[in-house]
Amino acid sequence: MLRPGPTRYLTPLLAIGALILAGCGATTERGSETFYREHAAEASQAAAAARAVAADVGGLPAKPSTAALEAIAVAEHRTRRDLLAASKWTVSENGEEEGVSQAEKEVNEATGALLQAMTDIRIYAQDRRPVALANYRKELALGREYWDQGITQLWFVAHKAGPPKI
Repeated sequence: MLRPGPTRYLTPLLAIGALILAGCGATTERGSETFYREHAAEASQAAAAARAVAADVGGLPAKPSTAALEAIAVAEHRTRRDLLAASKWTVSENGEEEGVSQAEKEVNEATGALLQAMTDIRIYAQDRRPVALANYRKELALGREYWDQGITQLWFVAHKAGPPKI
């Protein structure tokens, strides 16, 4: 009589392993849940502030008044503060949080570009230099792209709806 060999147990073990791995893809990454719980409100506020500045700048006439530029400068300051608050977070690097780590990098890249955009619009508000306005638009577009990708990824892995896009 033949005794069962180790391969008899291999198939059920592989099947169990496949089920476990399939289940891992459906879970929330720990870092995304932490980010969402601790920073979702800050991210929403920063996105809303950046959208508001963009709308204000988009509505400026060719020759804006001093009052309009002062209002832009105040909004820029508030947006800068909100962006810094929303970007102060980190996740630990491990395989379980790969999606969160990539999203964190994108949000950090976005924050850098958006902060530069805020600097450029402040320069424009002070000196009315067209090059500063052009630089603002370029940095805003770059920052918006990275922000929207990173925030969308974070909300996706946290299984949340309505990421605060810019």
